[in-house]
Amino acid sequence: MRIAVIIPSRGQIVSKTFEHILNNLTGLEYRIYWAHGLDIPTCFNKPLETALRDSNNTHFWIVEDDMMIPDGTLEEMLDMTEPAVVCDYPVTKDGISHIKKDSNDDIYFCGTGCLLMTREFLNEYKKPIFRSDIAFELRGGLYYATDPNPHAFALHDVLFSMLAYLRGNPIQLCKIKCGQYKLAEEGAVGVNAGVHKLELWDKIKPIEKFSEHKYLAKDSRIYSII
Repeated sequence: MRIAVIIPSRGQIVSKTFEHILNNLTGLEYRIYWAHGLDIPTCFNKPLETALRDSNNTHFWIVEDDMMIPDGTLEEMLDMTEPAVVCDYPVTKDGISHIKKDSNDDIYFCGTGCLLMTREFLNEYKKPIFRSDIAFELRGGLYYATDPNPHAFALHDVLFSMLAYLRGNPIQLCKIKCGQYKLAEEGAVGVNAGVHKLELWDKIKPIEKFSEHKYLAKDSRIYSII
């Protein structure tokens, strides 16, 4: 087993995040694949596609560049022996989770902040694996693909998790919860005491779940890429 660590940075990484990554990799065989100064979804696709070309890599661990990951998280994710596993974390300061579930407790939306996948799981995806050109909205109990908002952020993670859900192979949830570091104050330039001050978002509200099972509309743009 070898872990391919995918770090999809668009230009900078929180130093504590890299410390968390290395702590979790202790005792494991791994290789790190970087992205530097690339847009979304290129910063995900380029290192991931490079990692997939090496047949020695069996598992692919995506860690975004501002994550707080407790020690032992990766070990717990591996021990679950699932095709794909994600950790919960907040996407807002007041604790909104990045995960959405249906009434059967299956994940249909989730982020990519701390996501572990097997090669077999990734082989189910057409290239490019991550796309940001399809958005969704809920109308009358059905999710429909829509034209993406040019001002929207990401979208790659929503489509990625949605496709797993549609295949009947949804991403599974790890019991360990993560957090995100946010820049609270930028350090002053030209002084020795000019350090960046970070705040940690680690409060997480319960995962939103539909009271009734909701289904996806059969939009050709979704089903043509399954």
